[in-house]
Amino acid sequence: MKLDYHYGRQAFQYAMVEIPLLMFIDDAFEPLSIEAKVVYGILLQRIRLANRNGWRDEEGRLYVVYPLEQMHKDIGLSTRTISTALKQLEDIGIIDICIRGQGKPNLYYVKNFIYKDEENCSRGAKIASLE
Repeated sequence: MKLDYHYGRQAFQYAMVEIPLLMFIDDAFEPLSIEAKVVYGILLQRIRLANRNGWRDEEGRLYVVYPLEQMHKDIGLSTRTISTALKQLEDIGIIDICIRGQGKPNLYYVKNFIYKDEENCSRGAKIASLE
């Protein structure tokens, strides 16, 4: 069997963006557009990059540096749609946006939305029904 090597951008064919299933089945995420869920998945994927690059604040919290124009190029959505999606994510409290100004890209704190107390969430029954 003769197999070929990976070249250049071919390496990205196995890179995946994951969107948590709860974003589709939990009522708490119902207000989010599909675009907002995709943007969250992209930001969540970039947390790995943030960890590798040491992008942490003074409290040790990871943040994502991702210029809006680069998001537009990477995701293929307009900057207006991405801005709307980011606002939706911020409004429900799943991300915090730190606006730096002076031409610097915003910082995005991507929050871990897994509840520690299952009694305070609606997804317990939904998860059980999926298993």
